[in-house]
Amino acid sequence: MPSNKFLKNCLQCAALILLAAAAAHGASVSDVRGITLVKVPDSEWFPCVENLGIKNRMSLRTGRNSRIAVRFAGDSFVIIRAQTEVYVDNAPGEILAREDAVHLILEQGEIVVVNRREGRKNEIRVSTPGAALSVQKGVLSIKSGKEEGVTAGVAQGSACAQAKGKTVCMEALQSTRIAPKKPPSAATAAGPQLLAMWREEGLLPEQADGDITLRVTKPEKGTIVSKSPVKVVGATRPGATLTINGKSVPVQPGGGFSADVPLSEGANTIALEARHGDKRASAAVTVTLDTAPPLLTVSQPMDYFDPTVLGSCDSRKCRIQIFGLTEPGVSLFINRTEVSSFVEQDGSFFITDFPLARTETMLRIEAIDASGLKSTQTVTVGMPLDSDGDLRPDHLDMCPYDPSCQ
Repeated sequence: MPSNKFLKNCLQCAALILLAAAAAHGASVSDVRGITLVKVPDSEWFPCVENLGIKNRMSLRTGRNSRIAVRFAGDSFVIIRAQTEVYVDNAPGEILAREDAVHLILEQGEIVVVNRREGRKNEIRVSTPGAALSVQKGVLSIKSGKEEGVTAGVAQGSACAQAKGKTVCMEALQSTRIAPKKPPSAATAAGPQLLAMWREEGLLPEQADGDITLRVTKPEKGTIVSKSPVKVVGATRPGATLTINGKSVPVQPGGGFSADVPLSEGANTIALEARHGDKRASAAVTVTLDTAPPLLTVSQPMDYFDPTVLGSCDSRKCRIQIFGLTEPGVSLFINRTEVSSFVEQDGSFFITDFPLARTETMLRIEAIDASGLKSTQTVTVGMPLDSDGDLRPDHLDMCPYDPSCQ
């Protein structure tokens, strides 16, 4: 009869085979250095190998001089540094798909989250004792210890930390500390230890003596906003002098900077220049200020229109024609139903069979532009035509012009 140890080894081998096969369809382990261990439900700890598929309810543990990376879709990954244990806490019993949002639990140790995917559904969330952190697009490092609490910092992009009902969001080259049973501290410039670790992991550009770099992380090129000023955030060489549109801007000890820049209506070019000794670097970002709501004209139907004339109706609903003019690229809604796909390149829209319930008395058409500004037009639905006045609409009346006809 097989021994318990033999059965455990068989279970571990089976788990490895299953997870290796699943790696092609989901998140997987890469860049294994040193002794690292993995554990799935109903198994003991066993060695972690390259291309191992990541399963929900899986634990990963690194030793004193080891580390691994877990890769997701869109070139996103999580680096699990030495002496760290992480638990994957998504839907139980399923392989973690590449496109899933990710939730990790970090009891103690240090990880670096590199999320290159945009949107809330693609965010990577990390829970630690007493704090929750999230990053949608950026590089977030988290170090957690039972006595020390949590230190979190952002190398690129932005991320947020929440504890004790308070949320603190960080921009590039900023950090926060969360002491045990305390809310996060205000975001400040990242310290030298964080900067050194980011450079070690290749998450900050290497900089030789005398060289200077200038990076703008916010706003992105081509951004459209509806309010002025716009906050410009970025990083340069510590000790450099910086100007934005010719005005001096202070640089934090870690190299980060942040400034509110006023805008004029229309396209604005924001010019930045950093100097250090006889070296200099420049960058430019174009931001458009749009304070005018989008054009919206509804040509048909007009107020108090008869839906039985503009479309086809039955006892429950009508399908009517709606056409008009707005601006290219807007989001168009009619009675909360998005119809943006009907907007042509010249801004015109023509819908031949929009469904309208017989109980609806109003059409509400909304156009929302890229900066969030909205234009709205409402059209009142009239009563169906009743030519003979017998309270039976013509489209349901067998003899619409004879009130005596039943």
